[in-house]
Amino acid sequence: VTDDGPLLDQLAEAMGSPARDVVIDLAGCLVRFRLAESAVAVLERFELVSSPGSRHADFEVTCVPPEAVPAAMRGAVAVASSRTVRGRNLRRGYYATDNFGPPAEMVSDGRRFVVIAHDPEPIVWSYLVKHLLLRWSLEHRSLFLKGAALDWNGAGILLIARGGGGKTTMAMTLARLGGGLIANSHVLVAG
Repeated sequence: VTDDGPLLDQLAEAMGSPARDVVIDLAGCLVRFRLAESAVAVLERFELVSSPGSRHADFEVTCVPPEAVPAAMRGAVAVASSRTVRGRNLRRGYYATDNFGPPAEMVSDGRRFVVIAHDPEPIVWSYLVKHLLLRWSLEHRSLFLKGAALDWNGAGILLIARGGGGKTTMAMTLARLGGGLIANSHVLVAG
């Protein structure tokens, strides 16, 4: 991780007041989202949304469209977003695994992330949420799994499979049969 803190500060200042400023609770990992109007759809996948208030977030994600980046900053953004393999992939439109789309950029100092894209939702969901949960789990001695979790008569059930492996189908079936759905996509197991 490089020190792109000053660039991130400049981008935040250039963005001004976001259309939405919320905190998402991802099983204890608090993520503050600062979203331009065009990026508000990012929130549709999340249920636990609250205003930031005095809550300290573990990470901050700002999403802006490319035209919101001042012309004088575009060169610095291009350099910063090209430093990593992930950044170079985003610039080519490759987000993660089987998720592709228009070219995008991301600048980060490890805690704050600025996603520059017309449609940031696939980047946030396919890559960034998993990245943040993995980082948070390492810092909190937890295990991050791509899976589903349920409470079944006081016992925990953990469903693990690759994408398309039936986790959601099985979790929803068990929930309809009386199980308590804890998580459908990402699970943090305390160690």
